[in-house]
Amino acid sequence: MTYAASSGDSYTDVGFNITTGPYPNPSNYEGNPDPPGKSSAYALNWAQEISAEYNKSLIYLYDFAPSGAIVNSSLISPYQSVNNTFTAQVDNQFLPYLTGEDRIANWHSSDSLFTIFFGINDIDRALGGDYPCKNGRFRRGHGDQSNGLQLELLGASERVLVDQLATSNLDSASLPGEIGA
Repeated sequence: MTYAASSGDSYTDVGFNITTGPYPNPSNYEGNPDPPGKSSAYALNWAQEISAEYNKSLIYLYDFAPSGAIVNSSLISPYQSVNNTFTAQVDNQFLPYLTGEDRIANWHSSDSLFTIFFGINDIDRALGGDYPCKNGRFRRGHGDQSNGLQLELLGASERVLVDQLATSNLDSASLPGEIGA
């Protein structure tokens, strides 16, 4: 594997800015900023660990994730703007910079991994957080909005989708502050 393209939210965000560069290179596998960047882990996050620690070769990381991101603004109201979504990460970063003849990396499906890690912001808002789901469509349409088919058609065949634990599986008696906890 030579390339990793990661989409997600604060669990994935490193502060990479594809519009300004520098791009991932042999001196800095994530391009900008220097690792660990602005990781919410205050150390290398899981996407950086894949690129820097759990391999035996250099893996260039293209990390599109901004903190607070959700999957799709037509399902859940976004935190900051409609550009803070997985849909925007694909449309505004992956497509213009990593596809077509002028792409900045010569990746191929055989040497690339595409990771998608969403859920915490979508779940929080769908369960009554500050930004609720729109028209109750969270459960029906969330999985269909992953842009997975679009990535597949462009050659991103090696994908990992990571999501939050289904909150319906949680025992409410074990949650802090609940009766019986």
